[in-house]
Amino acid sequence: MSTAAPVKDENGIPYSPRKQGAGLVQLQNAVKTNAFLLNADNGRPKAELGYNESGNYSFVFKAVSMSDHDIQYEPSVTVLTEDTVTENGTVYMAQRARKLSDDEVNVTVPKKITLAADGESEINIKIELTEKGKANLKKDFPNGIYIEGYVTLNPIQDGEVTLSYP
Repeated sequence: MSTAAPVKDENGIPYSPRKQGAGLVQLQNAVKTNAFLLNADNGRPKAELGYNESGNYSFVFKAVSMSDHDIQYEPSVTVLTEDTVTENGTVYMAQRARKLSDDEVNVTVPKKITLAADGESEINIKIELTEKGKANLKKDFPNGIYIEGYVTLNPIQDGEVTLSYP
């Protein structure tokens, strides 16, 4: 799962993890990788955060090295929700993802992760909806909606594999 590549739509936005899971299998990367991801309980690499009216989410996962050298990553986080379309004054779910803007969500993620040779590292992610983000979601989805997305670990060194955590 760690080496799967999330598939993106024509606008470059990843499809929902509810639609594609971790993404498209990258067999060559699964064989080539020097690291993999696990959840905090050493299970499958995915976060399921559940209901949260405050709009504040946090989770921890692990990166595990199988390498004899340190690996460095620059993490990025893509936060998604459902897009909408309005027809005759009625708002409908568009069946496509919408990336939350910087003024809708604040993400706290390490700037760089160094994974020691044959070691493991915990990675802490914090996602907080802003007042504007909560208001936008409440307007379109008064009964609630999913907040979802991907954490991507982009390797700094050449020859390493990008890892993804839905």
